[in-house]
Amino acid sequence: MKKYVVSIALVLTLAGCSSLTGNVQSPDGTGEEAPLTNPPAVLMTIDVLANALGLMRENIILLSYEERQWPDSCLGIQLEGAYCAQVVTPGYRAVLKTDTGFTYVFRTNMAGDIMYTEPDVAQ
Repeated sequence: MKKYVVSIALVLTLAGCSSLTGNVQSPDGTGEEAPLTNPPAVLMTIDVLANALGLMRENIILLSYEERQWPDSCLGIQLEGAYCAQVVTPGYRAVLKTDTGFTYVFRTNMAGDIMYTEPDVAQ
């Protein structure tokens, strides 16, 4: 579990060094890129996933996102050995898909400095 947390921390550090760009599926379903008007925390999930998988940001599509109120500072994810402050944490749930067809679901806080993937969701 410690290796997983360290990997996430490294990926988040690397994501902080990159720009906030990526493909965002258009709301009308035409497949054309929509303007990047999404929240920075959501766009950071694209960079984090690209860095983690060794892909270009252009190979990742943001399928959807929604604002959420997470029940704790760990964004509702059970982290072994981690202390999670019991405070409602506003943030986002973002669904991403790679060009190879795998889907990943990320949880973030509003700032995007706390981010986790939902366990066992990659398809």
